[in-house]
Amino acid sequence: CRYYPCHEMQGELNCLFCYCPLYFLENCGGECSYTKKGIKDCSACLRIHDENSWEFIQRRLIEENRRITAAWDAAHPEEAAAEKEKKKGE
Repeated sequence: CRYYPCHEMQGELNCLFCYCPLYFLENCGGECSYTKKGIKDCSACLRIHDENSWEFIQRRLIEENRRITAAWDAAHPEEAAAEKEKKKGE
């Protein structure tokens, strides 16, 4: 990769998540900052490049999915109840 190494870090750099799947989250759990134009800058973050990155990302995505699902269910109670009934019958 022409960008390797993208971060200064000790030890082995895990490039499995070259582009962070948590970038879309305002509170991603990593070390980010924002530019003057409001663009998220993750260049100082090493959170997804260590040996625990897979578990961390999976846990955060599951948490976000639950949060979004709960918000949707609260906003659409009739549809949510119908979906739960449908799953009971499967």
